[in-house]
Amino acid sequence: MKPPQPYETATMARVYAQQGYLLQAARIYRRLLREAPQREDLKAALTDIESRMAAQKGPSRRELGALLREWADLAARKKN
Repeated sequence: MKPPQPYETATMARVYAQQGYLLQAARIYRRLLREAPQREDLKAALTDIESRMAAQKGPSRRELGALLREWADLAARKKN
């Protein structure tokens, strides 16, 4: 399991969520929870993010752009 990156903090997840980047926020919260499963604040934040994501009809333009960039990055890494 890959540990969280230095910038993957609860604060960064909150910033992502506030800006509408829910997938990135959820990913960070999940990683943080793997490292500290007892953190109720992280569990509550992830539950809130997942509820917000479920309420959306589909990914926002921001989320779609982020997904495409992530996919391109993964494809480039796989190629090398």
